[in-house]
Order: sequence, then C-alpha cells, then structure tokens
Amino acid sequence: MKAVVYCRVSTKEQTKNLSLPAQRKACRQYCDDNGWKVDRVFVERGESAKTAERTELNNLLAYCRENRGRVQMMVVYSLDRFARNNY
Repeated sequence: MKAVVYCRVSTKEQTKNLSLPAQRKACRQYCDDNGWKVDRVFVERGESAKTAERTELNNLLAYCRENRGRVQMMVVYSLDRFARNNY
C-alpha cells in the first residue's frame, strides 16, 4: 500500500523545536511497521488547523485526487495535526 504523510506545526516557534522532524520520523516509522510505502510527505509550517486555507493540505488533497487508486492511506502524527474540533 502507498501512503501520504501530512505534518503540520501551527506556530513559527514550533517549527524550531524539531516538532516537524519528530512528526515525519514517527509517521514514516508507522508506515514501515505496517508495510506501507511512503509515496510523498506534505509539510505545513506555521498554519492553524482552524482554517481550510492550508497550502500543503490542499496540495495533499489534489495529489490524492490525481493519484486516485494509487494512494490508499493518509498518515498524520496526531489528529490535531490534521484538524481541530471546534464544538
């Protein structure tokens, strides 16, 4: 199976404390542990999960549409890296 990885930090400060490399490493390890091939990694720097105007998330979604049937999984370090529940 092929997977795409999405990593995100919401503030410039978080980009400096190795959060992105840690997310990327953990997601790649998870894929390896499950026998999935990482097809592509999308990294969002300094973007809030409260907005849909995230360039790399939109690129990821477009990539999945363009590669329909070839990408089966999307892996994120934690659900809050993908979206926020505002309820």
